[in-house]
Amino acid sequence: MQKYNITAFSDMPRNLNVNHIGGILTLGQVADYALFKQQVTDYALFKQQVADYALFKQQVADYALFKQQVADYAFFQQHVADYAFFKQQVADYALFKQQVADYALFKQQVADYALFKQQVADYALFKQQVAEYALFKQHVADNVLFKQQVAEYALLEQHGQGGATIRIFLFLLLLVCPKLFEHHLGCQLY
Repeated sequence: MQKYNITAFSDMPRNLNVNHIGGILTLGQVADYALFKQQVTDYALFKQQVADYALFKQQVADYALFKQQVADYAFFQQHVADYAFFKQQVADYALFKQQVADYALFKQQVADYALFKQQVADYALFKQQVAEYALFKQHVADNVLFKQQVAEYALLEQHGQGGATIRIFLFLLLLVCPKLFEHHLGCQLY
């Protein structure tokens, strides 16, 4: 039996007979078979290309999703950074308010201390004035007593009881209360 490569008969006249195992095929049938095989091959290739295109589209969609996820993650990171910055600003503001309150308290304490010092000075002045007033009252009382005693001894002298007694009394009074004489004489005796 003569064998032919059926792909070699594609351009031969279609009415040429060719021996075949199952009988005699015309060259047209051989060409149709070769065309069919080619179409099967082309269809398989087409299916492969369709599958490849579907895979490509899936990869494009996956890449778009990946880019979206990257953008979403960057957006999330920005929000995290903004929130951290906001928290820091809240903490800084709380610290600032605390410092303002502390400064106000410090100013109040300074004012209170100045008032306290003024009150201490006023109290010292008051004590000084009380002491001076007590001394003044003492001088007044001593002066009244001195004048009373001088008048009494002057009266005694008028009644003839002698000036020696008055002089002795004045000498003793000078020894005991020299301030009385300083006040009346306007000088320091000793």
